[in-house]
Amino acid sequence: MRLSKITAGITLLGIAAIIFYFFNKNVNASENTSIKPAIEGIDIPFNKHVIIYDKEVVIEEKTGTQLTIPARCFRRADGTEPKDSVTLQVREMHDPYSILLSGIPMQVAGTESKHLESGGMIEIRAFEKEEELVLKEGQSIGIELAAFKKEDSYNLYYLNDEAVWNVKDSFIQLPNERKQKKIDALTKEIKKYKDSLNPESFVFVIDGDTSLNPELKPFIGQEWLLLENDKIESAKMAMRHNWSKVEIAVKNRRRMEYKIRFRYEEDVVEKTSLTKTYELIAQPMMDERNSKRKNRRHFSEKMREYELLVKQNEEELERVKLQAELVNSFQANNMGVWNIDKIMQEEVIITKAEFDFEHSLKGPQKEHIVYMIMEENNSVVKIHRYEWSKFPFPRNKRFSIVAVLTNGTIASVGYDELQRKLKPGQPQVLLTSEKKSANQFIETMPLMAKR
Repeated sequence: MRLSKITAGITLLGIAAIIFYFFNKNVNASENTSIKPAIEGIDIPFNKHVIIYDKEVVIEEKTGTQLTIPARCFRRADGTEPKDSVTLQVREMHDPYSILLSGIPMQVAGTESKHLESGGMIEIRAFEKEEELVLKEGQSIGIELAAFKKEDSYNLYYLNDEAVWNVKDSFIQLPNERKQKKIDALTKEIKKYKDSLNPESFVFVIDGDTSLNPELKPFIGQEWLLLENDKIESAKMAMRHNWSKVEIAVKNRRRMEYKIRFRYEEDVVEKTSLTKTYELIAQPMMDERNSKRKNRRHFSEKMREYELLVKQNEEELERVKLQAELVNSFQANNMGVWNIDKIMQEEVIITKAEFDFEHSLKGPQKEHIVYMIMEENNSVVKIHRYEWSKFPFPRNKRFSIVAVLTNGTIASVGYDELQRKLKPGQPQVLLTSEKKSANQFIETMPLMAKR
């Protein structure tokens, strides 16, 4: 019996291991500055990457942020170059709760209603063993910072000496093309089958780039015999199509029969998609010198590996879908905190604020602080106790208030309570809080880092 062989190519993505308000002077945050986490012992952790010092390195974070680190760009404090490996530490803050935990200041000093609204923040540090490194003169790290919203009137800021926000050079907001390319590659059509078909029998090989399609690795070079002779003609037609996914499942393990499904999906219009599928039953062609039992065992091992790799591939696709649709691109010429920001001037209700937790606040009275979480503006404003007599409550924005008590308990005043109690013209307001342990409070936070 003559056999015809056809090769199916599949190209899916491989698994990858990771605005402007021009302010004409520095924004001095004075006593509200210095990076000090609001909740002692709880912070936004850094992702650590050990890099090769004398080669350019590109790092991608799970948010979609990408950093391009030039070769030999760091120096020690004494001006010499590091000799050992360099550890790059990166963390991002894209929501007000992450900003709160990080302790990075956001308020403009000397004002009651102005603060910085963040469109995305990144902190980068580099170390050789325990020694912190700085960038050499004239060197910079290319950053494409994940942007989860598109806004106007933003500017690029750098937190100088952890005390003063400096307006830096401009940035460019761009589509995150890397995200779309990965999604396209993970769902890309299977290449057309090649070679001629023989109506007497049909043997085919699923051939794919294993760096792009790791789930196919167990089956590269594997020949399959079509078992449904009545499907030969329809199979010929089907094999001339492009497909976006191939799935292999056991139909009858003892007889070594497998169902192979080819799938194609296309977005026709918004929220509408076109889906095509084609299925066939095939048998892997095995070494005739081996017993059927040995061949079954050998192929079962391939199937287990395949199923694991398919799962990993699907998880990677879901991870990539969570990345930002936009990135803010700029050059960072210093290590430290960089922020896409704008100055906000809020309409506020000025009144005296009293809280049911005042007697339980941590530290001496002059250090008493409550944190105003500005959810819509993606910001955190520190309000010191001496400011509570003229507390600047935002009038038309969603916000909440958080304080850390002496025993580490977190007291929070939610938006609903604030809406019930706050009225324009009130001389003072007493606010009731809900109290939770630090861990319980963090569990309820809608941190983007949890995604």
